[in-house]
Amino acid sequence: MPLPIRTDRLVLRALRPEDVDAFVAYRADPDVARYQSWSDYTFERGEAFVGWLQGATPGVPGEWFQFALEERSEPLKTRLPGDTSSEPHTDLGPDEATNLQKPETVQNSGKLNRR
Repeated sequence: MPLPIRTDRLVLRALRPEDVDAFVAYRADPDVARYQSWSDYTFERGEAFVGWLQGATPGVPGEWFQFALEERSEPLKTRLPGDTSSEPHTDLGPDEATNLQKPETVQNSGKLNRR
């Protein structure tokens, strides 16, 4: 999957080391964390996670990839309001793939493939 993917307002791209401050800021927000599987998100945790992702390739079946969601409000001015992930599957039927999209399945599975 070639990155970045651009729209008029957003860029979907790999997380970079310079994203760590913004990444940790929103992940440490209790209003964000309450919908996720983490709490008390620290700078060290964010730095380690973003570092672990360096060199990862999106679109590899069975492996998670975390994308940065970059907002482009003006030329040369960007903001990182969030991130999203994917784990492509090639061996699942439609019923199994649909089940994986349910929040209780994905967020609480604890599955994260390590490289």
